[in-house]
Amino acid sequence: MAGKFDLTIRVGGEGGEGVMSAGELTALGFVRLGMNVYTYRTNPPEIKGGPAMFQFRLSDGPVLSQGDAADFLLCFNQEAWILNGDSLREGGTLMYDPAECEPPAVTQAGRVIPLPLTQIAKDEVGSARAKNVVAVGVMAAFAGMPMSNMEELVRLKWGKRRAEVLDSNLKGLALGYEYVRQHITEHEEMRLPVIEKTEDRIIMSGNDAAAFGALAGGLECFFGYPITPATDIMEWLAKRLPMVGGTVVQTEDEIAAITACCGASFAGAKVATSSSGPGVSLMVEGLGLAVMEELPLVVFDAMRAGPSTGMPTKTEQGDINLAILAAHGDAPRIVVGPKDVESCFYTAVDALNLAEKYQTPVIYLTDQTLSTRTQTFRTPDATKLQIVSRRRPAMIETDEAPDYKRYELSPDHISPMAIPGRDNLPYVATGLEHNEHAHIDQTPAGHTIMSDKRARKIESAAQEPGWTEELGDQKADIGILCWGSTAGPAREALEILQERGVSAKMLFVRMLWPMREAEIRKFITGCRAIVLPELNGSGQYAQLVRSRLYGTSNVPIVRYNKVTGLPFGAHEIADFVEEVSVQYKASSMQVSATMLHSES
Repeated sequence: MAGKFDLTIRVGGEGGEGVMSAGELTALGFVRLGMNVYTYRTNPPEIKGGPAMFQFRLSDGPVLSQGDAADFLLCFNQEAWILNGDSLREGGTLMYDPAECEPPAVTQAGRVIPLPLTQIAKDEVGSARAKNVVAVGVMAAFAGMPMSNMEELVRLKWGKRRAEVLDSNLKGLALGYEYVRQHITEHEEMRLPVIEKTEDRIIMSGNDAAAFGALAGGLECFFGYPITPATDIMEWLAKRLPMVGGTVVQTEDEIAAITACCGASFAGAKVATSSSGPGVSLMVEGLGLAVMEELPLVVFDAMRAGPSTGMPTKTEQGDINLAILAAHGDAPRIVVGPKDVESCFYTAVDALNLAEKYQTPVIYLTDQTLSTRTQTFRTPDATKLQIVSRRRPAMIETDEAPDYKRYELSPDHISPMAIPGRDNLPYVATGLEHNEHAHIDQTPAGHTIMSDKRARKIESAAQEPGWTEELGDQKADIGILCWGSTAGPAREALEILQERGVSAKMLFVRMLWPMREAEIRKFITGCRAIVLPELNGSGQYAQLVRSRLYGTSNVPIVRYNKVTGLPFGAHEIADFVEEVSVQYKASSMQVSATMLHSES
């Protein structure tokens, strides 16, 4: 869905060489010129060293995915070429540092340009560490950016350091810029179009947008323990939540974080924590406590690849079973998943609202690529956000002990929640089963009633509007059902399929649990097959959908699973859907022919 101008640039090097800061700074420069930017990175798990890559796609129109191939590839070293050489599109431009890299004589590149980044940094700036900012100057000159634009960004990034640090970076920027002007004249194809700015936009990472959304949604307390790739959420909030009277505490572990959330929520605060799969697994007992006590709280789960430590800096959509099913006993909760960086903001607001409305834990599933990538989007208008607070009992002024039912069996299964110290309605909340008055009740009838109450209030959340999005040809008989960050590539795949003459439609589901069963059933009705792409090996969401539709729908759900630690590309999905379309069209023709033969 990108505009007329659509360019993908990839920078590869070693962790610690400044690959990420070079990419981020240049991408921000493009944003300031009015471009839409979608970044994509793979960080090494090591603190220093290991292969690092930063890619950004630019367009004058919306950008939905990271791009299928790089138009420009800049290699800081030999390993960067080995790992990223195949990503360069045929006929693209390869730029490399000859002091560190020697690409083969024959490549798919249409143009090969040596850039003496290390030499310029050492000889003219006085430090090899400045090679990344020399590279920024090179990319800025290629794009035809005003030098003043990048100088301002360099001052913002390094202006608070020592004066010599800022000076050396400004010098490196200018040298890279001037090198292109003097030595490389053929770079017109990268020159940016003139864009008239019509709306106020910002660029944020998915994690920062999630934290921003939580803040806008009324978050008051955050308890967390660092873990890749979720840590940015806590770090963002640690700088800003105290400025509005909130509290951020780094706890000793994830168990402490979730139980602190339970305590703060019991005391009336809007609370959240963040983690990744290994940390969320430690939170399971605390989640059960929150379910039993009907406490609102939000858990941000930034998924990474594999079980255990796995690949902490790579992506996967592998925690959906953990998010929905991990529990002892029946512990229903709501699970949501944003589709892009803008959605990270609004889904965080919605997650807090759902937690408050249904007095339940809400798990917010994002993944490594969505957490760490940056994307431009329209600046949210906080005055238009709807903020929900939990149902509270009416104020009672009496000297007699009120007959307060904390877990009252109301028609919608949601009970008014008194706040200790604010409402004159004391009660005891424990992990033990209880009756309407919060008194311990372990009778068979009592447990049955309360189990039903907790389950039915969550099921009713499936009626909340605005949690699915349908696109494409509504009459198409091939559908794509997707969730999370796969939505962007899938939407772009729809356009590729349309160009190929393949009719398809797509349903994006933002609330994963309770399942949006009615909308999914409506979507698949009349389809020959549904493709469900997921970044996990077992097709976790596909299995859940199948289990709910079993025996009531004959439409096959075709899994498309990928476990490389990398996100889907739009063409990958388009190719798979086209193959499925051809296969099921042929099989339905065979079935029709068989039926015709039988009838005759």
